[in-house]
Amino acid sequence: MKLSGKLLVLIAVLVCIAVVSTGYAIFVTQTLQNERETGKSTTVLDDMGRIVHIGKVERIISTSPSNTEILFAIGAGHLVVGVDNYSDYPSEAVNITKVGDFISLDVERIVSLQPDVVFAYYGQKAGIERLEALGISVVTFHAETLNDIYHDIQLAGYICGKTENATNLVAQLQQRVEDIRSKTQQLNDTQHPRVYYELWNNPYMSAGPGSYINDLIRIAGGTNIAANASKDYPILSEEFILSANPDIIITSSMNIDSPEKIMQRAGWQEINAVKNHSVYMIDDNLVSRPGPRIVEGLETLAKIIHPEIFGN
Repeated sequence: MKLSGKLLVLIAVLVCIAVVSTGYAIFVTQTLQNERETGKSTTVLDDMGRIVHIGKVERIISTSPSNTEILFAIGAGHLVVGVDNYSDYPSEAVNITKVGDFISLDVERIVSLQPDVVFAYYGQKAGIERLEALGISVVTFHAETLNDIYHDIQLAGYICGKTENATNLVAQLQQRVEDIRSKTQQLNDTQHPRVYYELWNNPYMSAGPGSYINDLIRIAGGTNIAANASKDYPILSEEFILSANPDIIITSSMNIDSPEKIMQRAGWQEINAVKNHSVYMIDDNLVSRPGPRIVEGLETLAKIIHPEIFGN
């Protein structure tokens, strides 16, 4: 059976995707890397299992803040000509042309910017389908774990001809994570404080299994009281929270209630976290965006959960 040229390229790329002990890594041959850097076309498989054909990349649009952060972190920020309404990091992204939000993309504006590739968010299905119908290459990211984030960084690096930058960035992030993991793995079962992470206060929404935050709390040496919930972002009853008696409460910066307001809630004064004034706020962008700064979020959580190891 004779294979088409495009299929051969796809097979070559898929063969270069492997799982290693520290997470997903895309092993790109020197030939493939050279072809991307010189603008040769390629075919990739994105996080939604879609086959995407991409030519020379000189103009990029990002439709989620995490994608924007990845592109700038690998050295492709100067190629970005359009971003979503919430891309605010790094500061250079603030003044780039806006092309919509998580739910609604301004397809007409995206088309007018003549992108070579659009890095999209998996929830933007309608916009993605419209762009594809217009012949625009769209790569969709849907990271659910740290390993997925590493994979997306390396895939973006390959697509943009920044493979070496992406590989170095992933190695640095993995090392920072391992520095924390190696210390918290030495703790015994009694040294993992119970943590309640509050995303929202009405109703009480937390982070459960399958969420980045749950993974980060675990790596940072804490026990998430919502770890056995049925959803990745469950609604918890007040009775459950009080009975779980968390040692530490961490609230998201997007929550209405500040740590002070949480400590003033009726009936919460007997919770260990409130009695010991162990209620903190964290920048939500550090722990909810699946990009390079997720490791900064981990480091912040580690300092909150184990200041005796990582410092305040």
